[in-house]
Amino acid sequence: MEKEKIKELVYEADEEKVMNFLHTCTDSQALHLYAYNYNWGDGFDEPKAIMSNCSCSLSTALQLFYDADGLEFLSDIQQEADEWQKEWLEFIKTLYTRIIKDDFISAQIKFEPPLTKVELYKLGKDLTKEELVLISSIDGVNCNIQL
Repeated sequence: MEKEKIKELVYEADEEKVMNFLHTCTDSQALHLYAYNYNWGDGFDEPKAIMSNCSCSLSTALQLFYDADGLEFLSDIQQEADEWQKEWLEFIKTLYTRIIKDDFISAQIKFEPPLTKVELYKLGKDLTKEELVLISSIDGVNCNIQL
């Protein structure tokens, strides 16, 4: 994993270069590092590309889920989106569905749900067996490095 290359891409103004990397990257750790450092103010195109990459790990998908305010989604899964929320809701529902269906690779990348003990307890009581993956920790290499 080349941290300097990822750092350059995170701050890259050339969207075509960034999207090319996100579509062709075969290094799950590099993809996770990029996702961890992504600026959500830039929209959903890049997270969609990360999620669509066949090297996207479950840890990265979970990181995207929580970074995109997945906890808000879990509080009301049946919610309808206002006009300004439609892109978010479409993204988070697709990501949620793919996570629940075990549609991401296992890449031994560390993930800890960014939840308090109280949140973990409450969610643990409310989630279905399939949804428990959303609050599970994953052991592995820590790729949550601020660039």
